Amino acid sequence: MPGPNRLACWGATTALILLGLAGCGSSDQTADEVAASVGRVTITRGQIAHRVAVMSAGHVPSRGSRRYRQMQEHALELLITAQWILQEAPVEHRRVGAAAVTSRLREKEHATFPGGPDELDEYLKQTGQTQADLRREVELELTLARLHEGISKSLWPPTSVEIAAYYKLHKNRFGLPELREVYIIDRKSMAAARAVRLHAERGVRFGSFARTEVATGTRGAGGHAPNSPLEAAIDRARLHTLEGPVKYGPDYLVFELKRLVKASYLPLSAVRAQIVGILTAEKHRVALARFVREWRARWINYTECEPNYIVYKCREYNGPHVAENPLSIE
Repeated sequence: MPGPNRLACWGATTALILLGLAGCGSSDQTADEVAASVGRVTITRGQIAHRVAVMSAGHVPSRGSRRYRQMQEHALELLITAQWILQEAPVEHRRVGAAAVTSRLREKEHATFPGGPDELDEYLKQTGQTQADLRREVELELTLARLHEGISKSLWPPTSVEIAAYYKLHKNRFGLPELREVYIIDRKSMAAARAVRLHAERGVRFGSFARTEVATGTRGAGGHAPNSPLEAAIDRARLHTLEGPVKYGPDYLVFELKRLVKASYLPLSAVRAQIVGILTAEKHRVALARFVREWRARWINYTECEPNYIVYKCREYNGPHVAENPLSIE
């Protein structure tokens, strides 16, 4: 899911950074300059060319090339989406004020350009961006955050009934597997392993010279069938009884089951907060998917594109379906 963290560093080549470079447009653009209109805002050919120049880091492909056309289409898609985001905010009562944008812009400039105005000017020169581009980037960052905040605030917290039902349905997720703690030792030959066992059977405490390991049994959440003869032998073992030698790879092992912890389940009281988090995230995912679906459909109807500038976000588009992330406001 997108969020303000994706806009944390200027200069990163991400879609949202490019979204931040969208221009507002104006009502006095001549008809031949306009490439598309989104609601009350126009997007000009010049703005698209500027985006292509920034995207190509100064190495702009030939205007007649296939590569330039691809970059032009991508730039227009990003500019359109930027307007969908910015114009959606007032509809959702999530408009970002100019003061908030200025404050955040100063924070980012201070953190990103400790060298001051000279360093910032050098960055703008290298990337081909403008101060207006950076300001719009910040406005998009804050607007996206406000839209996500609005979705979260629209949700009711999980009820006790929902929490209990989830626990009952997914109880295995909160189970603890059977654990078998063993003293174990390995030798490179069957004869050496038998000698170890004989040594222990003559009265030397096995745990005094063997190492301790813990294996997961077959029972409980996380339990699994044995993957080797050694695991099968550990699953069958009785407490405080020497077992083996058991061949495992190139080695031969002798072990003693030291401790058995039976499988169990954590009570609802212990996992309640975890379940609340899971249900809240699921509610947000469902609400976000619904918002994104309706938002895209609505703004496509408000997006008109001129011939030769028709992309899949335009109302006039009738090409093949373009798959998009159903949880992304982009």
